[in-house]
Amino acid sequence: MRADQDEATGGPKEAQAPGAQDHDATEHAVFGRTSEGDLILARLMPSPARRVIGAVILFSLGLFVLYLALWQAPEGLLLRLFLLIFALSVLFGCLRLWQATERGLELTPRELRETGGRRLALVAQMQDASRGAFAFKPSNGFMVRLDAPGATVWAPGLWWRLGRRLGVGGVTSASEARFMAEQINTLIAARAQSRTEQD
Repeated sequence: MRADQDEATGGPKEAQAPGAQDHDATEHAVFGRTSEGDLILARLMPSPARRVIGAVILFSLGLFVLYLALWQAPEGLLLRLFLLIFALSVLFGCLRLWQATERGLELTPRELRETGGRRLALVAQMQDASRGAFAFKPSNGFMVRLDAPGATVWAPGLWWRLGRRLGVGGVTSASEARFMAEQINTLIAARAQSRTEQD
């Protein structure tokens, strides 16, 4: 009824608060559309401050260990080699974090994806999104359980996927992550209700 009235008047639809009972995706579309025309229900962007702090910490640690490996001459070739490999790994992780957090994440009624278009998972594959204290999740983020394992992927500071687990978060906003997790659970609940009605 309200959707018909909005179309008739030409006025914009009001966005519902997180956790609302109405599962119509158009009621939650407050972030526009993707380039393919899909509604964006939630968006999760890296925090500029956390991004810089994370990169600086990793870069500083990598340089410090590299200094120890090259100029402090630790006893034993194996120890020096270990420190060198560790330092290069940390510096590589710093580079990967900076590159990965150039993008954000978008949730549509169909999928969770990077803003550049890379898909993390289809909504149809998701079983639940958990933000509990004991959930194996990234900082300021949430964990999504999938119905089938996917390829292992790691985008430092933004998301990772290991088997049936999809971790979202890192250098992101906790409030944006909470809202996205709520929207995912809303979509999952709507899907379950639709299947029940069909049965």
